[in-house]
Amino acid sequence: DPGRSRETQAIPLLAEITKMIATYLTAERGLGRIAIATDVDRLAVLLVGGAHLLTACEKTVTAEGLSHLMTPTIQAVAQPQRRIRA
Repeated sequence: DPGRSRETQAIPLLAEITKMIATYLTAERGLGRIAIATDVDRLAVLLVGGAHLLTACEKTVTAEGLSHLMTPTIQAVAQPQRRIRA
């Protein structure tokens, strides 16, 4: 919408990104890669919100900086991978 400011356009964009991430996390949970008890909607908000705040507060955001945020969060809900023996 051309009449909206950049700030008000960002919120719907973040909401859409959050929905996309939640859909992805739901699929991962269905595949057994994320614990079944995980609230994927809240996890998506945590990941998107955290990344948004990190980028808003830091002058330069690196992949390492995002990794420090994302890795422990995902590890907290990740299921150990089962190895299939041949």
